[in-house]
Amino acid sequence: MGRPMGRPTLFRTAKQMKAFAKLGVIFGAAIVLSGCSTLAGLSNGGVILDVPKIEQEILNSFTKQGTEIETVECPSSMTGVTGDSWLCVATDPWNFSVNVRVTMTSSDGFVEWRVEN
Repeated sequence: MGRPMGRPTLFRTAKQMKAFAKLGVIFGAAIVLSGCSTLAGLSNGGVILDVPKIEQEILNSFTKQGTEIETVECPSSMTGVTGDSWLCVATDPWNFSVNVRVTMTSSDGFVEWRVEN
């Protein structure tokens, strides 16, 4: 007859469940992860940010907190002025993801990021 009907299995391993729980804690807390100076250049539209550096710094912040993240994807071009923000997505090895809001906090390209609800 096959498998009895019921709720599908969400996690295959305890490690997946633990990773999801960590993302849930981070997601619920909406904490500031970190910040860094990411100036890559200047244009008429403002400061050109170093996107690969931002993605790596966000990944490093999650890793330092003990959360396994496989990828961080930000817009391919981030040019702006103080106060502008962009949405990035951090994804773990099991395809759970959280939105990370990156905000430029100064005209020299310093940015901060936080997990969004």
